[in-house]
Amino acid sequence: MMMSRVILNAVLGYVSQKYKGRELLVNMAWQISEPMRETYEMMSQKDLEANLSEFLQEKRYLIVLDDVWGNQVWDELKGALPCGMKGSRILITTRNKATALYIDPNSNPHDLRLLDKEKSWELLYKKIFMTRKTNLDVAKMKQLGINIVARYEGLPLALVEIGELLAREEKSQIDLLKVLQSENHNLSRFPERCLQTLALSYYQLPNHLKWCFLYCSIFPANYEIPTQKLLRLWIAEGFIHPSDGRTQQEVAEEYLEQLHHRSLIQSVNLRSDGSIKSCRVPQFLLEVAVLNAKKANFLDFYTGLDCECPTEARRVGIHSAIIPPIFSISGLRTVLLFGKYTDILEISKLDCIGDLQLIRVLDLECVQLSEVPHAIGKLIHLRYLGLKQTCLKDVSSVIGKLQNLQILDIGYNSIEVLPPTIFDLQSLQVLDARCNQIKELPLTISKLCNLKTLDIRCNQIKELPLTMPEIRNLQTLDVRRNFITIISSKIATRVRQLYMDQGVTIW
Repeated sequence: MMMSRVILNAVLGYVSQKYKGRELLVNMAWQISEPMRETYEMMSQKDLEANLSEFLQEKRYLIVLDDVWGNQVWDELKGALPCGMKGSRILITTRNKATALYIDPNSNPHDLRLLDKEKSWELLYKKIFMTRKTNLDVAKMKQLGINIVARYEGLPLALVEIGELLAREEKSQIDLLKVLQSENHNLSRFPERCLQTLALSYYQLPNHLKWCFLYCSIFPANYEIPTQKLLRLWIAEGFIHPSDGRTQQEVAEEYLEQLHHRSLIQSVNLRSDGSIKSCRVPQFLLEVAVLNAKKANFLDFYTGLDCECPTEARRVGIHSAIIPPIFSISGLRTVLLFGKYTDILEISKLDCIGDLQLIRVLDLECVQLSEVPHAIGKLIHLRYLGLKQTCLKDVSSVIGKLQNLQILDIGYNSIEVLPPTIFDLQSLQVLDARCNQIKELPLTISKLCNLKTLDIRCNQIKELPLTMPEIRNLQTLDVRRNFITIISSKIATRVRQLYMDQGVTIW
């Protein structure tokens, strides 16, 4: 579908996700010379490009291409768009920042600001009552409508679509008032067409990015997601594969950037190098993710007694201090508990977790355990175990039974000694033991032949074991805020990234 109009010497073209290159060129050419429309429609695409290019060559022009979806659009159109006279401009809008940078790598794309609550309500009200009058109290409607406005977080496209939909479907003013009053207003009541318009960026994703995005819905609403944890979870779930000489970590970082460029996730905090430290999913996009994830039995979550227990999902997020009876779900692969809700969980409630024989990801971050549940030793297929900030003083030797474990996070505890069995984990790729009270690493650490990342910052280590250079796959090593004064050059030259304090000597 194309929309266009003539504005003096300007050409405006709307480029839908189902655009046709030749049709768009005809539309642009017609705006330049309406009487020649029939002639343009008879031309081939190559002739159209030549004709349009020749016409614009010696002229000053403004061309606006609205809602450009991909690089291919630009590749097909750029041949028809010469430099023109000084002052000529081409303005492009897109939902994908990567597309903007592809068109002009030297540009600094302008990110549109979100609307505040007042402007959001004005837009929603205008769309609802554009074609009809109302006898309802406007002030009362505004007060009630803030619930809907807040849910769409100032995104004009979402507000326009919702407003037009309500105007069409809520025939009576009483029905409209009920919708505005509803605290449970959500996207599930809208038709599929509306959802596809609201979340077109999601529906246009390739499958590998869809799974990564849907996975974000396992976190609670408005949850600030640490990207390091998210990328590790993606890797443990099997969503990420090495490609073209890049590591899984590098591929996962690229996927995260692609989701960010498509505005499917929002950055919350950035690192000093500009990379995303934490992110969140906008509320209405989270609802889209939840609807699609549940529909595919990809994941589900449990929020308390008033919520049905998931029975078929492969992944479950528990947003409650009450552990649901999930242990009979035969296909369950992932369980994430969120300590905000389960911080007073009794360890005995986890005894049945050993029944989940096929589980691959288990995260108990911020749950006050004090000790590692013995039943975890039965989870022989486990790839990811998150025990961060769980009040641990030691790590049980049962960890050594997890021969498929790839990622172990035991950070922010009070651990003094790592059990010898940890160093028997031949599949371990990431060991995150930051912010503990570890005093030394044993010589047997060299047995971790597949270890890629070792984070031992903020401990009490005085020196690194002489055998550490034997960890041939080690890529990232963080030893900051310990008592280390010297690091072997054999270690420093082996790893790709070495994080150490100022004043540490490499010899």
